Amino acid sequence: MSSFAALNLRPELLFSLQALHYASPSAAQLQFLPPLLKGRDLLGQARAGTGKTLAFILAALNAVDVDELSPQILILTPTHELAIQTGEKIAKLGQTLKVICRACYGGTNVRGDINALQQGVQVVVGTVGRVYDMISNDRLETDRLKLLVIDDADMMGPGRYREQFYYILKSMPKSIQTAFISTTFPVKFQRFALSWLLEPVKVVETPNNLCPKNVSQYFYPLKKEADRLPACLSLLDKLQGKKVLVFCKASFEDLETQLKAKGREVLFHHSEKMQSAREKVVSAFRKKSSIVLVNSGLLARGLDVIDIDVVVMYSLSSGVEYVHSVGRCGRFGRKGVAVTLANQAQGKFLKNMERQYKVKIQQLAEDFEGI
Repeated sequence: MSSFAALNLRPELLFSLQALHYASPSAAQLQFLPPLLKGRDLLGQARAGTGKTLAFILAALNAVDVDELSPQILILTPTHELAIQTGEKIAKLGQTLKVICRACYGGTNVRGDINALQQGVQVVVGTVGRVYDMISNDRLETDRLKLLVIDDADMMGPGRYREQFYYILKSMPKSIQTAFISTTFPVKFQRFALSWLLEPVKVVETPNNLCPKNVSQYFYPLKKEADRLPACLSLLDKLQGKKVLVFCKASFEDLETQLKAKGREVLFHHSEKMQSAREKVVSAFRKKSSIVLVNSGLLARGLDVIDIDVVVMYSLSSGVEYVHSVGRCGRFGRKGVAVTLANQAQGKFLKNMERQYKVKIQQLAEDFEGI
């Protein structure tokens, strides 16, 4: 099965796929789409950049009754950025079907979501907090929902939105088809997800398939912590002319101040920015072929920008986030580079990553030669 037509998708969707230059389904899509199109529950795992989002969007649009103006599909996402991005993809792919989609997320006027739902929406994409608000206040009817997709699912259970996430799950019709989708599925969360699914199809990757092999991975050893900021500045000087995404959870303000002082064209994205400002940053990053975007970690999940040349990890958090961050480049088979600034303890952590994910993380020379 090597074509979208062989999957028995609606003719309108095949037309949209052709118009948007999707030539043939990826391996992940060939695994995800058949069970989803048959109405089966799914626990779906595949590495970043393999087309997971397109798979569940096609399944969702294939299931919509275009003559019924009520919520039929609910897609939960962990971040505002991912809700926006998914909503935009649905709008493009569903244009020929005239499917009505609404992206509901925090940082926007809730009245706009209420009005849209009152006028009639068939697909709702939203973050947990805003969707919880819509359901608990009887703004979003759930009785006619036929498909629930939980994207980047392993981010949903833990954290401050845990109870709201459980509330949403318990509000679903008993007959609903459910799909948990992610790049990473910690064992504990995988058990939780399976407890909610009915005779699911499981597509689970082995750890050695989760880090993209087409991304060259490096670490730059730091002799002392004070070297981290100047090392990053020197690295970014070396990378001029490339499209670079920097993950910086620690010392964000210091890095921002130093980069602004250098007069470089750099974008900054963090949770303190207004949602509208964050959207402008992502939009500007997409359009430029040579630019640096420094973010506080919000863009590790689901940022679908296919031409990122280099990912820089200013600071490390966890193995899961390392996998997601590396996956922001090298998407859909393109070449990419990932560089981690690592002190001695973090160097040991990266050695564990090599063993766990069967990748090679090479040491960079002091002058950054080789990237």
